[in-house]
Amino acid sequence: MPAHSFLPASVTALQRRTRHVQPLFAKRTRATVAPGLVLRVDVAAQISGQWSSPAGRLLELETRVTQPGAWLALHIALDLPDLTGIRWVGVVARTTAMQATVVRVCLRSVLASGFHDQFFARDILSRSVQSDHHDLLDPTQSPDLPLQAKRRELVLFLPPATPIAWALHDLAVFRL
Repeated sequence: MPAHSFLPASVTALQRRTRHVQPLFAKRTRATVAPGLVLRVDVAAQISGQWSSPAGRLLELETRVTQPGAWLALHIALDLPDLTGIRWVGVVARTTAMQATVVRVCLRSVLASGFHDQFFARDILSRSVQSDHHDLLDPTQSPDLPLQAKRRELVLFLPPATPIAWALHDLAVFRL
């Protein structure tokens, strides 16, 4: 079965945009970057900053932290509701950061009863030079991962307690 990306077209189209800087969290806990691409922050946090999507990159993000929170996350909608028969779900990302930044990656399954987060085994380590990250998730080895879901997201958990200058240059989510 060939690899297939499950990112919405609006996300991949961001790489063709010109720089357009937007403030973070004008609505307090949510900043929509594009349809299917949303930054969210813990309601207890006070995080400000800006994001942009310059040509050749999906997202550049700069944060300032006044009050740390429990989480800061980039939610990316996926067209992947059914995992039946899928051997691997993979993610490939190219990132940079002004200072070393660790990003946790999970596949979120939204269910009628709430949601289930299945974390990938490896975290992304973003550095001052472009670095590539890849990881695979085997649904058959993840017994808590629901095969059926109302919808799924790839969630990138960013540091919620320290300021960051982080860029997501490229991203692919695929199945094999």
